[in-house]
Amino acid sequence: MPMVWRLDFVVAQDLFRDMGGRRHALQLRADFLNFGNLLNSDWGVGQRLISNSPLTNPAADSQGRATYRMRVINNQLMTKSLETTTFLTDVYRIQFSLKYSFN
Repeated sequence: MPMVWRLDFVVAQDLFRDMGGRRHALQLRADFLNFGNLLNSDWGVGQRLISNSPLTNPAADSQGRATYRMRVINNQLMTKSLETTTFLTDVYRIQFSLKYSFN
């Protein structure tokens, strides 16, 4: 299987304030998951095998030589062994969060 490279990118900002002798903090955060796919739609996309056996039913001809046929998928000969997957991890996602903490 081909290697898939995915890059996640996080931007976070902490804001502090002392109130009543206690420290309060607020964190703003943006997570960019599969950031490479945001830059280029071909990056960070997985692939899967269409078939692990592209040749079917080995047989012998009249002279005893082995003969093979290409596998037929959806009434067409198989032309490639991998196809792009369509999972949630194959597209970029952006997630925003807000966290409040106090002591």
